[in-house]
Amino acid sequence: MERLNDPIDLLVTDLIMPDMTGCELADRVRAVQPGLCLWYMSGYTDEMITHHGLSIGAGQLLQKPFTSTELLQKVREVLDADLIRNPEEKGASIQGRVEE
Repeated sequence: MERLNDPIDLLVTDLIMPDMTGCELADRVRAVQPGLCLWYMSGYTDEMITHHGLSIGAGQLLQKPFTSTELLQKVREVLDADLIRNPEEKGASIQGRVEE
């Protein structure tokens, strides 16, 4: 995977996909962009996610189905939290990109 020209502020991916998991995708993207902010979505239950051998951090999963309002709220929450954790890496560049 090549180095990205424009940084990605947030990767949103399904957790369980046909050819790779969302965790594997995140690992590949993080290899070229460390510190990437990410979260997952899934329609599977916690038991099915565990059955697939996947483990993600608390608060990193948005359960399907969700509304567009829930999606926007989650994006804003994740980006704001990442900005608070990593202000020197992110600067204020992501602030305000997601309109509520």
